[in-house]
Amino acid sequence: MILILAETHDPLAGILQTRIEERGQPVRRLSERELMEETPIAVERDGRRFGGFLRLPGGDVGVNDLSGVLVRISRRWWPSPAFDPPDQMFVYHETTAALFCLLAGLSCPVVNRFDLGWWLCDRAYPELLREELGERLGLRLDGMDGAGSAGLAASVYAVDGRLIPASVAAAPLADHLAGRSAALAAWQASSGLRICRLDLLAGEEPFLERLDPCPSLADEAPDVTERVAAAALEMLS
Repeated sequence: MILILAETHDPLAGILQTRIEERGQPVRRLSERELMEETPIAVERDGRRFGGFLRLPGGDVGVNDLSGVLVRISRRWWPSPAFDPPDQMFVYHETTAALFCLLAGLSCPVVNRFDLGWWLCDRAYPELLREELGERLGLRLDGMDGAGSAGLAASVYAVDGRLIPASVAAAPLADHLAGRSAALAAWQASSGLRICRLDLLAGEEPFLERLDPCPSLADEAPDVTERVAAAALEMLS
């Protein structure tokens, strides 16, 4: 079974769910609220052995029965105001920790397998990723230089080492980075960010202005979302 953790309005998740169903593969989709409030989770560790289950309507699903997981929740969930504030904080962190432990222990593909900084909404997390990837790919990180970057940033989606431009303006940037796709794929595998968006400014050497570890794709052209979904499906199948 493929598990999709995403809100109902997520266009990428919607396309993936449709494509998976068309293939006849089992798939379940849960919103963040459904996951956090209505889905009991059991995690079992014994040395190197990892097990557990998710309690879903219709029966439990063992973690070893999952063939892939797509993680695209909004991280806006907060426990009910029926709890006192200290209890809300406790429930939030314990629930998040249980989910993080579950996803970290899965042997199947997890797209994306985020670090704790993302789960705890650490504002420094995307910047640390930007610096790490920029250094790995040899991209400028310190703004303008003599190369003369100018204009608005153009976006390129990085999907398991593939470069998918979000616009005609972004195509030359994707072509420029194509020779570094092996290094990009290695970074995505090690970081767990199998899908992310790079916002770049053109120049003799592109400037990596921003890295979005969980891009929405809500405003992208349908063909761009379809291409990202097709690449993601290969990882999950």
